[in-house]
Amino acid sequence: MIIADDGFFFGIGAFETIAVKDGVPILLSHHYDRLLNTLKFLNLTNISMDEIKREVKNTLENQDMQKGSKVLKITVSKENVLISTRPNTYRKKDYEKGFITDYSAVRRNETSPLTYHKTLNYGDCLMEKRSFRKRGIQEPIFLNTKGELSEGATTNIFFVKDKDIIAPPMSCGMLPGIIRKYIYDSCKIK
Repeated sequence: MIIADDGFFFGIGAFETIAVKDGVPILLSHHYDRLLNTLKFLNLTNISMDEIKREVKNTLENQDMQKGSKVLKITVSKENVLISTRPNTYRKKDYEKGFITDYSAVRRNETSPLTYHKTLNYGDCLMEKRSFRKRGIQEPIFLNTKGELSEGATTNIFFVKDKDIIAPPMSCGMLPGIIRKYIYDSCKIK
């Protein structure tokens, strides 16, 4: 049962969405690090990461998580820790085909500290994604209040130019993405 708290009423909470392939969560330790950072930022220090990890482990041991592509979601607020799962809707053919994007009229606020944390204040991303989907566009791209490129509604943005990987700097106002961290840790980014 969900307890109505500041997460429910005001979005003071955090979440992580983790791809799971054949029972193995992808980059789970990075997700845990980002979740812990956000919980500290929101002053939700009453939450036990050990408890979250136990619940995640128990969920991953479920038979239905052992085969195929799934998504594990961890949602945390002051009074709630929710672990949920669903099928992963992205398939290999989606990545091979590519995604259609367009610019959103909604701007990222690079001055807001909430922009840099994966909180329950995620409505603009979902509303834009749903609105764009009706137009056949898979991913809205956000600019910041200065008109600089920031991020997608649910994606990090990278470009390849002359074999160099280029990405907007964090100061443009974006969530510190897990794939972004992985690429920055693995490659030289300009």
